[in-house]
Amino acid sequence: MTEESLFKWRQEGTRVVVGYPKGEIFFEMPEEFKLENIHPDLIMLANYCLFSTYYPVPIYEHVFTRNPGKKIGLAFSGGVDSTAAMLLLPEDIELVYHQRQGFPVTGMRQDNALYMFENMKKKVWKIKSDQEIIGEREETGKRGFSTDYCAGVAIILMADMLDLGYFATGQMMESTHLRRGYKFRDFEKTKFWLTFEPLFKEAGLTLLGPVFSCSEVITNKIVEQSEYKDLAQSCVRGFAGQGCNACYKCFRKNLIRGKKIPTRSYEINHILTSRPLKQAASLIYAMNKFKSEILELDEYKGMELKFVERYYPPALELIPEEIKIGVKEKLEEFGIEPMTSAEINEMGIFDISK
Repeated sequence: MTEESLFKWRQEGTRVVVGYPKGEIFFEMPEEFKLENIHPDLIMLANYCLFSTYYPVPIYEHVFTRNPGKKIGLAFSGGVDSTAAMLLLPEDIELVYHQRQGFPVTGMRQDNALYMFENMKKKVWKIKSDQEIIGEREETGKRGFSTDYCAGVAIILMADMLDLGYFATGQMMESTHLRRGYKFRDFEKTKFWLTFEPLFKEAGLTLLGPVFSCSEVITNKIVEQSEYKDLAQSCVRGFAGQGCNACYKCFRKNLIRGKKIPTRSYEINHILTSRPLKQAASLIYAMNKFKSEILELDEYKGMELKFVERYYPPALELIPEEIKIGVKEKLEEFGIEPMTSAEINEMGIFDISK
C-alpha cells in the first residue's frame, strides 16, 4: 500500500480528519485554517510524527521544497518547563496547546493549563484532538502519543498559516543530556535527535530547545521570577492553578522549591523505590540542599550535584545562532550562569543508572 492510500486527510468545517487503517482521528483547527493551503512537506511530516511507529511513511523518498517561515511555534503545555521555554524566546512566538478531546473522564485533567491560558495576556492556540487514541487502537493498547513530537502536530499543520520556521519544545536537560535525569548522554548523537532534527529542518521547521541546557531547578528559577509564577503548573491532575500534591511531578516540583508534601501517595512511594530513579538529578540536588529526609534516597545523601544550578553550554550549540544569542542573553537576565569546566566534567560522568 502507498502512503497516500494509508492516510487520508480531509476538512469538514473547522475539523480536520485523518483516516488511517484503524480508523480516524481529528484536529479542531482555527476558522482561518485551510487544509488545501498546507504545503505537502508539512502533511508528510505530520504523517511521520503520527503514524511512523505503526505504518510505513515514505518520508525519506519525499522531495522537500518548503521554505521556512520567520516565526517560532512553541508546543506549550502551561507547565513550568514550557513556560520557561516561552520566557527565553522572542515575544512574537506562537503558543500552541494540544487539548485532549474525545476520551472518557480519567485522572488526567487539563484544568491547570486552561486556567493559565484564561489568565495570561498572550494568545494560546488551543487545538482539540483525539490523536492519542492511535496507540490504543494498535498493538500497544495504550493511549498516548505515537512519537515525542505528536504534542506539536498542530504546529506543523499551522506552520504556513502562522509563518513558522521553528518548532520549539519545553524539553529540559533531564530529558535531553541527562537521560531521564539519571545518566549523562550526548543528546546530539542519539538516534532520536539524528532522526527528527534533519526531518523537521527539511520541512522548513528547525527544532528548537531553549531549555535543553536547563535543569528543572533552572526552569523553576526562571518561572519564579516571572509573572507566571502562580500560573504555571506542571501537574495534570490538579485544577484551577493548584497541584494535586499526590503525583510524582508535584513531589518533585515542590521539593525543588523547598516545600514538602505532607502525605505521600502510592505513586510517589513506588517511583522513589524504583531504580534507576526517574528524573533524579534535580530531585537529589534539592533533597540535599534543603536537607529533606527521604529514606528511600539515603544512598544519594551527600551528592550535591550543583551543576544543575547552571546551564549546560554545549546544549546551546544545538540552537541556531540567530536564536541562541537571545536565549543566552535572557538566561543571564534571569541570573543563570554557565557551568564551569569542572561542572561540565562532573555532569559528563554522572550515572546512577545501576
